[in-house]
Amino acid sequence: MAVPFPEAELEILIYMLLGAFIALTFASGLYIWKLRQVLVSAQGDSSEEEEDLRIDNIGLSRRAEEVLDMVMDDPTLQSDLPDEVDVSKATISNAVSELFERDLVIKKKKANTYLIEPNFEEIRKQQR
Repeated sequence: MAVPFPEAELEILIYMLLGAFIALTFASGLYIWKLRQVLVSAQGDSSEEEEDLRIDNIGLSRRAEEVLDMVMDDPTLQSDLPDEVDVSKATISNAVSELFERDLVIKKKKANTYLIEPNFEEIRKQQR
């Protein structure tokens, strides 16, 4: 059986494939966007707190900023901080004292040291 217009057959096929590709790209992009929204909302408020909080403009010393930045990522024992920052224990103690005096961290007693945790509410207050 002969095709009535043989020259038009290839063009239609190309345009159909191009349209299908565009529709597939749009649908997959929409699916990825929705999936990303679900994953971001499932992470909870802690990730939003970390994204919104900036500690560089609240008037801390450089060492205190370094310590607070590390503690915001993951609460840490005070005795482990000198090894991670490569400074003396006295420097870490002074930085933690500065942060504790301004209520930017919470110290919880753990054996002979303290677990240093960020106080997100106070950090937010001091940002404003």
